[in-house]
Amino acid sequence: MLVFLGFPSVTIFTSEITDELIRTSFVKSSYLMGASKFHIIRRHLMPYFRSYGVLFIFQQLLSAL
Repeated sequence: MLVFLGFPSVTIFTSEITDELIRTSFVKSSYLMGASKFHIIRRHLMPYFRSYGVLFIFQQLLSAL
């Protein structure tokens, strides 16, 4: 039950963070140099989410409690 309550907030929070990261200068410059969406996700976004992803999920699930 808590997963169903916490999942929407985690997805909204993740999409906000993703939008914020896409607006950074190094992602924009990579896109302008011809990088694909898969490359940007794999090289720029995934390292950030790997390091902070678990923290984000638990933080949002606890706030749903």
